[in-house]
Amino acid sequence: MLAGVKPVTHVHARESDLPALTEVARRLRVKLLVFARTAGGEARLQVLLGASEKNLRKTAELWGREDVNPGRLLGYPACCMRAYEKHTDDTSGTDIVRAIARRTKGAGRLPFLLNDVFYFYSRALAVQDGARRQALLAANPGVDLDLLNAILWHPCSFRCPESRRKAERIWKTMKKVAPALAGSLRFALARPVLFWDWDRFAVLTRRGGPAFSYAGVEAPKSLLEAAPSALLARGDRLVRAGKSFAVRKGDKTLGVLPGEPLLLNFS
Repeated sequence: MLAGVKPVTHVHARESDLPALTEVARRLRVKLLVFARTAGGEARLQVLLGASEKNLRKTAELWGREDVNPGRLLGYPACCMRAYEKHTDDTSGTDIVRAIARRTKGAGRLPFLLNDVFYFYSRALAVQDGARRQALLAANPGVDLDLLNAILWHPCSFRCPESRRKAERIWKTMKKVAPALAGSLRFALARPVLFWDWDRFAVLTRRGGPAFSYAGVEAPKSLLEAAPSALLARGDRLVRAGKSFAVRKGDKTLGVLPGEPLLLNFS
């Protein structure tokens, strides 16, 4: 909202969070609308924040409807909304990151502000709430995976001009009002990622050198199996091998990674 990108912001909250959210709304001089509560235990709330009460109420009316996407009111680019709607009709089980990569044209580095590998919302329910999701959180103590994204939507491609324009506005504001958060985001997002699936990936520290050289595997950690994890830890270079990558140490090939990982070269 501060960047002028999102007319309305949606927040999942607990009842005990409401006083703090109310104070945030007061300081930002925006309105707050609680439009849903769950029963049992501490209530879980669906909260909307925004300058226009009309927009808040309209968003609340549209929320959860299968025939309407409230993304426009949330500031999402139209091209990305269309791509997301098409993805939700896909019954193949393909993760949205693979779908985005398929639509991304051109070679070379990708803008880190559009890295949504760790953005788990609006993906399959198991991604958001399942046991694997809880295991992924447990593998990253002290890392808030829910904050490791610059944009709050899935881009139609990792080079989407409209998403990048909005992301850069958000980034400029974030560096000004929350420099520590901006620094931690850049550290996590501006790195190449080997991606198999939403819970199986490896974040690499890139370094100069022949082919694709890397210095190690960094946090956030995933639930990638022990064998490919150990192979990556032993190597320092990736070379394309069919639909996968061979891991090398100097000029020696140590092995080939299983499956068909994507190399998403965010920087």
